[in-house]
Amino acid sequence: MAMNEYIHMPTLEEYSERFKDFFYFKRENGILEVKMHTKGGPVHWSYQMHHAIAELWTVVGHDTQNEVCRSRHAE
Repeated sequence: MAMNEYIHMPTLEEYSERFKDFFYFKRENGILEVKMHTKGGPVHWSYQMHHAIAELWTVVGHDTQNEVCRSRHAE
């Protein structure tokens, strides 16, 4: 039996709200689609966008509801 509880990992609903100024999210069958935007339009690169991408990878990677697989086309 564990002595401590697991640390809470954000859900899609939680991190989609956190990153809403930078990304749109859609998940179907475990596949997460992320689209970048700036104020609802085309992406304008900035330090803030660069930082958001780095933070997003960490959160998405910890979400157990996302599938991670490699493409068979890479073989």
